[in-house]
Amino acid sequence: MDSAEKTFFSFTQSFSGITASKMFGAHCIKTVANGKGAIMFWKDALVFKLPHDEQAATLKKKGIKIFEPAVGRPMNGWILVPPAHGDLWLHLAKVSIDFVGSLPATEKATPKTTAKKATGNRKDSGNSTPSEK
Repeated sequence: MDSAEKTFFSFTQSFSGITASKMFGAHCIKTVANGKGAIMFWKDALVFKLPHDEQAATLKKKGIKIFEPAVGRPMNGWILVPPAHGDLWLHLAKVSIDFVGSLPATEKATPKTTAKKATGNRKDSGNSTPSEK
């Protein structure tokens, strides 16, 4: 277990109002208040959901970048902080949990009901000729 992973799991025991979960198949910490992700363990780094002012200050440090789970797909507000900046992790964890915990809960999406289309007596098997349709 590397330092990011150890630190991540120590956070799950150190803070109240959070729960361990998964996001993109990776371990994450969500706030109980709204079920939203605040911190994620990604490869050998920690990723934090931060308010704009904290993002700007954190991104000024060399090696810290906007989190992209896939190349060219940046996640708004999520900042990847490598082990070289492990001294920031505790502070950023506190900021992230406070920030995310203050966000409003999103309403759970209701399942969409799908109405079956009435097909009548049309011949849509794909085997008919255009004149048969």
